[in-house]
Amino acid sequence: MFRKICYSAIVLFAVACSAGKEAATTSSSSTISEQEVNLAKTKYPTATAASLANGKAIYTTRCAQCHKLPNPESMSRDRWDKIYAKMTPKAKFSPEENQLVMEYINGVVLK
Repeated sequence: MFRKICYSAIVLFAVACSAGKEAATTSSSSTISEQEVNLAKTKYPTATAASLANGKAIYTTRCAQCHKLPNPESMSRDRWDKIYAKMTPKAKFSPEENQLVMEYINGVVLK
């Protein structure tokens, strides 16, 4: 658990320090399967394992800083879109971070 928290903090730091640039590629891209990349590419043609892993890292670290992460799979896409639209300004995502999180959630989590 401690290791996971440290890893998340490092990823968050790397993402936060890349202001104005695409989030840094992390080794967590290995947690994204080829099947998930192909699924995401149906909605986001430029999605890669690295971009999906970065979206996942941003989602799991930034959103969890303030509250328990919601399970997007437990709600309709319409409900999720409303929640995400409400929370995005509070998370203060950069446009690049927002794109990465959207690719991850809509491409991998909400199937």
